[in-house]
Amino acid sequence: MNSRVVGLACLALALVACAPRVAPSIEWPLSAREVRDALAAPLQNVRTLSGSGTVRQENGDNVLVADALLSLDVGRGVRLDVLSPVLSPLLTLVVTKNEITLLDFRRRRAVIGPATAQTTETLLRLRVDPRLLTEILTGGASLPDAAWRPVAPRGEAEEGLWTYAADSWRVGLDPHTRRPVLLAVDGDDPLVITWSHRQTVDQVEIARQVAIRRPRPRQGLRLSLAEVKANQPVDAALFQPKIPDGFNVQRLVDESGR
Repeated sequence: MNSRVVGLACLALALVACAPRVAPSIEWPLSAREVRDALAAPLQNVRTLSGSGTVRQENGDNVLVADALLSLDVGRGVRLDVLSPVLSPLLTLVVTKNEITLLDFRRRRAVIGPATAQTTETLLRLRVDPRLLTEILTGGASLPDAAWRPVAPRGEAEEGLWTYAADSWRVGLDPHTRRPVLLAVDGDDPLVITWSHRQTVDQVEIARQVAIRRPRPRQGLRLSLAEVKANQPVDAALFQPKIPDGFNVQRLVDESGR
């Protein structure tokens, strides 16, 4: 073979080897609107939830695992009672549209603040918008303005899921049920939300396990429900907690000083 031809062939092979590789395009079957609908679908049929189970709170190397009672009313808010092994109260958290209250029975103190992400970070070590917190426990999230686009799965947690991104958000959908499995917020303070153990209860699909994790620093909250009822009456007084006698009361203010 002519040496010049051989040289050109080698040069061509070298250029191909050095050329930047273009990642294959991802084409999941759902449009941006269908992703928004799938993420919000679990919210459509749930008005109230009440149940019992366990809660696990992680703050670095400190881990609390305890029995818990959940009361949720979409129109009023969320109440989580954390109990000792003999079912005496340890903590009560009440999140409404306007206010967040934490009752710490061990330290005999009450902390009350406005319903803002800053307050949830102070009380729960998790910066989560209170409205979103209610939706997360219901099993989904409403992000009506998100322009979802398909992206490749990232890491073991997203393997096998249909994954989409919009701004700093990522969502992973189960390809069989089209229900949300994972919702993540990227950025300097990432947050990962997962739903699992979905089951139909009172003709409504419920995620029996909900986890909210903050990788840096290592903090998280996981609620696992063993017994749960959907769309049954929930006492409105549960969302108007009374401060026990003798409790020290601390009131938080938001960035505007209110």
